[in-house]
Amino acid sequence: MTLSHLGTIIALNIAGMFTPGPDFFLLLRLAARSRRHALAAVGGIAVGILLWVTLTVLGTAALFVANPSILGWIQLLGGLWLLYMGFSMARSGWQQRVNKVTLSEIPVDHILGSIWHNFRLGLITNLSNPKAVLFFASIMSPFMPAHPSVTTSLEIIAAIVLCTIIGFSLLVFVVSAGVVRRRLVAAGPWIDLFAGIFFFAVGCWMVIEGSTALL
Repeated sequence: MTLSHLGTIIALNIAGMFTPGPDFFLLLRLAARSRRHALAAVGGIAVGILLWVTLTVLGTAALFVANPSILGWIQLLGGLWLLYMGFSMARSGWQQRVNKVTLSEIPVDHILGSIWHNFRLGLITNLSNPKAVLFFASIMSPFMPAHPSVTTSLEIIAAIVLCTIIGFSLLVFVVSAGVVRRRLVAAGPWIDLFAGIFFFAVGCWMVIEGSTALL
């Protein structure tokens, strides 16, 4: 694989990373409150990406295409998880609005949980969308040889995982910077409400798609 091909895969991955989705909104919500908790979620997302990219390189995307019921079950379960996440976030935002509580009055760990909890949150949120493996297959297939060597496979996996860690970490540092963070903290209840609605909508769509694939 040439450097230009690898660079194209990385560029397409970056475009996908910063297209608003569950991972993006999760990090935005966490970084507005705590850089440490958001970076823990980045670690979880990176592990999820590692799994999806490895499965893609091993040809699992073809398995999903050939057996849509597998994708359907994962989408259904992932959609239910996102529905739960959406409900929890929206409820938190609503309670903050009704009780007129500012985020500075609530301990961060009480809102976000432990560091390990946020690592798991990032991992499960990323794994809840099985179409990630189809996305990676679509950006890799035009540039990968039919039978990539172990070295080529490892280069692709390492490049995408490192790109994910660096890109999302930069997002966290920007959002958690002083001026930006203060403005986001002030809008905390609205961020929770908006993120909750977004997660709930994506969860509904995934449950519908998964159920349709299984029927």
